[in-house]
Amino acid sequence: MASSTTTNNPSNVLNNETAVYEYMRQFVDYQENGIDLNELSQIRQLDIYLQSILLDCYNRVRQLVNNLRNKQPNETQSESDIQNLLINTLIQAKAIGDKKMQLSQQMLDTTERQSKKLKIAYQKYVESINQQSTSSESNTNEVDSENEFDSE
Repeated sequence: MASSTTTNNPSNVLNNETAVYEYMRQFVDYQENGIDLNELSQIRQLDIYLQSILLDCYNRVRQLVNNLRNKQPNETQSESDIQNLLINTLIQAKAIGDKKMQLSQQMLDTTERQSKKLKIAYQKYVESINQQSTSSESNTNEVDSENEFDSE
């Protein structure tokens, strides 16, 4: 009968409740912080900006090619000015692409860390349930054996 008190032992209940609480806390934390929406919106803004820069670059290249075909230099810009603009545009596009990659990596790292925390909390939760069910089974077996002795 001494072991039947282990099922009612507050530390066992506390362990199970703590595991449940920890798992739920990690789950909510993961949902709230696993993906930083601010970083997602920054990446989207960079996408839009990069798209406009690349479109501008494409139009400038097309203009340069047309000018070279027709051998008619643009009155407002020389070929070297257009080439310098293209180079600067490509440098700017690369910097934006690098920033986008950095933000994406940060998001991936953050999500991976949160996922690992959630997995660990879930494993602890499952272990506490297994411990509780194991202790319940052993207590049930002891009660059954005590009932056998009482019936004899």
